[in-house]
Amino acid sequence: MIIKSMSRKAPTFGQLMDYISRGSDQQTGTAFVRNLYASGQDRTAIVGQFLDNHRYLPKLKGGNALYHEVIVLEPQEHLSPGQVEQALHDLAERYCERRAPHQLAWGRVHHDTEFPHIHLMIPSNAVRSDRRVRMGRKYFANVQRDLE
Repeated sequence: MIIKSMSRKAPTFGQLMDYISRGSDQQTGTAFVRNLYASGQDRTAIVGQFLDNHRYLPKLKGGNALYHEVIVLEPQEHLSPGQVEQALHDLAERYCERRAPHQLAWGRVHHDTEFPHIHLMIPSNAVRSDRRVRMGRKYFANVQRDLE
């Protein structure tokens, strides 16, 4: 399993949501949703909630606005796509419990490569918080090891 975290300085929630949605199977796949008050399909409501939450942060030059994170599995030929999707949702939930327990999170599973994976969009602050949540390298390594 690989977990990749990429930060973004600008609050490009809509652009990232479009990117994540682009390669996913929206007919059969369900969105991963955590701490949101909208369905996983309502783009306007989801982006609005992320932007509203971002407004609590003070302006900070060079501060992170959001994280694009990806959890990647080895090929799972013995499982159906639905079982793989459920496993990735379960992993994303456990990951968010440790990495972002009080933050919004939205994502989608992708089957467009040999390696099934889930993309997650996570803001840099907890819900209605004016402070950024920073995860150090050591803590991130522990979260990754525990999830594996």
